[in-house]
Amino acid sequence: MYFDFPTYLKVIGLVLTDKPRPRRLVVQLGLLLLLSAWAVFNAFFLLLDALFFPRLRRVDIRAPVFIVGNARSGAPRVRQARRAPPIRRGGTRAARGYSPAR
Repeated sequence: MYFDFPTYLKVIGLVLTDKPRPRRLVVQLGLLLLLSAWAVFNAFFLLLDALFFPRLRRVDIRAPVFIVGNARSGAPRVRQARRAPPIRRGGTRAARGYSPAR
């Protein structure tokens, strides 16, 4: 599997040997529970990948694939700023320059 259990256990050991402070312990316990649940969730779906696509890990990748596209223009935000009353516009009055159609 892809999950790195030795590093995970090492981090838990470091947390447990840290100087105990009440607030820090609450935060650390919360993070431990949250990250443990997240790790179990990810491990479950990685297991499903291994079950449903057993040949996936043996696929040879000869060259990387880059998917490139245009950045979002923000046109809906400009239209929203133009429709807003002047009080709500704040610093977006320059938005009128982006859309010459009125």
